[in-house]
Amino acid sequence: LKGKQMLNARDMLVEFELIKPAEIHFKPGQFINLNVAENTFRSYSICSDSSLLDKVSIVASVSHEGVGTKYLKELKQSDEIRFIGPSGKFFLPDNFLDNLVFIATGTGIGPFIPMWYKLEELKYRGKISVYFGVRTEDEIFFIDKLEYFKETMNFDYKICVSRPSEEWKQPKGKVTELLDISDFSNKQYFLCGHPLMIEDMLGILQKNNVPDKNIFHERFTVSK
Repeated sequence: LKGKQMLNARDMLVEFELIKPAEIHFKPGQFINLNVAENTFRSYSICSDSSLLDKVSIVASVSHEGVGTKYLKELKQSDEIRFIGPSGKFFLPDNFLDNLVFIATGTGIGPFIPMWYKLEELKYRGKISVYFGVRTEDEIFFIDKLEYFKETMNFDYKICVSRPSEEWKQPKGKVTELLDISDFSNKQYFLCGHPLMIEDMLGILQKNNVPDKNIFHERFTVSK
């Protein structure tokens, strides 16, 4: 463990430094399976830049009492961990359209971070639109990342708060309610987060005749 920090009251950023092997090669969007107890693994998307080969970071919700949460909360500086990976087939396609739309809820924004670093590295010049859904404004994080990419690419984002306080002055609603539905053509969609959001979004996209080849998604497991 190289370091960890709470991004808000429920989400933790955890960074690991590689020992053996000394480097990791992954495709942005992939995840690792962390060994959190004997014969027990939990999957976490990698949220660090794929060009940083000697380290890997994850962002995890630790607001519940699952075995993975307990393990992450108890980790101390320099503790050694084990994981399997990288794994998963949720990553960027070989060819891009002129408009990329990223839709995330909660920690589902994690795998998008390395994707955006890769698009920056590839000098992608198309339009990138991001919809980041949370329940309350207290759950927002990675604004620094969003602002960074807004400065470096043709990138814009909308924070979608479904249960905001009275102080919240921006539009209220879920990502499915605030999504731009004026034009679905010439766009590729990337969805990551709560399985109910994924199902709702797939329904919207399919209803509007977005080809399956232009939709990429990753469902997160929801802890009970």
